[in-house]
Amino acid sequence: MIGPALAIVLLSLGSGCTSSAPRPSTAAEEPLRPGPDELLIERRSADGAVTAEWWGEPPEPLDPWGSPSYPPAYGVNALYFRFAGAPRRYRFRPAGTLYFSDWHDDIFSPDGAWVVLLQDRFGPYHVVAQGRLRAYLEGEAAADAVVGWESAGGAAFVPVHGAIRWPGAGAFEYLLDSETPEWRRFELPPDRTGLSGQVRSDMP
Repeated sequence: MIGPALAIVLLSLGSGCTSSAPRPSTAAEEPLRPGPDELLIERRSADGAVTAEWWGEPPEPLDPWGSPSYPPAYGVNALYFRFAGAPRRYRFRPAGTLYFSDWHDDIFSPDGAWVVLLQDRFGPYHVVAQGRLRAYLEGEAAADAVVGWESAGGAAFVPVHGAIRWPGAGAFEYLLDSETPEWRRFELPPDRTGLSGQVRSDMP
């Protein structure tokens, strides 16, 4: 089987790639506590400026005799962010559908400069500089980059986009999960510039 060729293209109208443009505003304040859900996972950026919270219903034990429970992520319903000094939460609203197994908590780069957010189980990932995250969540700023598998004309097979991992602050790797799982790598600039509007596509 011929491996996919890697292409990096600039985002433009009619490109066929998932847009990084700002979404409709969701500026209405989220409640201090998201309904009846419980806080299942909490992660903080390296500088402590941003905290990510995954809320939902705790998964039930596999059986009543003490066997390990499912991972907490399996009960997640929503992802919220809190910013130092701000009294409210900001909800992340993915562009598509994320199922119980699609939530991953390793979203902050090791230096806290970047956040990577999966939009749908078939991709893509939005890469957002931490300094623009609040505006992004409110629909007032675009993603800095859109990363993932983009098929020509929508006809080609699209793999499930899985977990990400950080080999260092300057890049992240993401899993394209299918019969032949494959990890891909995306390089990040050290100065948080040079990404705006960029789309990286792994073409079949």
